[in-house]
Amino acid sequence: MVCSVIVPSLKINNMFFNETDFYNKMLDKYEIVVLRPEYTMENIDKLDKLIKDLSRVEVLINQISHWNCNVASKHYDAIEAYETGKISKEEYEQQKVFECPKGKPGYKSVCMTPEIIDKLVSMGITKLKIQERDCYQFDRFFEGMYKFFFNNEIPKEEIRNKVDLICAKLVQENKKAQMIVV
Repeated sequence: MVCSVIVPSLKINNMFFNETDFYNKMLDKYEIVVLRPEYTMENIDKLDKLIKDLSRVEVLINQISHWNCNVASKHYDAIEAYETGKISKEEYEQQKVFECPKGKPGYKSVCMTPEIIDKLVSMGITKLKIQERDCYQFDRFFEGMYKFFFNNEIPKEEIRNKVDLICAKLVQENKKAQMIVV
C-alpha cells in the first residue's frame, strides 16, 4: 500500500495542515509514503530528523508543475483522464492545465538535481519516483523522460517535435522488425 503525494499537495494551503505529522501518521498505515518534492527540498538537511522511517519513503524527482502549484488538483485529474483514455490527447492539450508560469517571475522548478538525489540516497531514501513512469501513453512517458534526463527547460514544442520524431523512428523500426520476423 502506497500513500500518494496527492493529499498533501491539495492540503498544503491549509494553515492547520502539518505535513510532517501527516507523513509520520501515514507511515503507521502504509508500506510506502510519497513525499511532496517541495517538502523534500525545503527540508533536505533535516529529513532524517523529521521523518521516522526514510527507508519507506518515496520521493518524486521530476515534478512537472511549478513549485507549490495552486492548480495541482487539475493536473492530477487531467493526467488520470488522459492516461486512462477518458480524454484524447487533443482534449488534454486544450485543457491547458499544465500552463504553469515557467519563465515568469516567481517560477521555481521542482525537478531535483543529481546533487539532491545523491543526498537523498546517502540518507537512505532509495525509492525515487519518476513522474509519468507508468503512463499508458508512450509519448507522454517519453516526453517526461526526455525532459528529465536531457533538459527540463527545453520549450514544450521543441520536446514534442523531438519526441514525435523519435516515436516515428521507433514505429518504423518496429515495422522493419516485424517484416523480418514474417
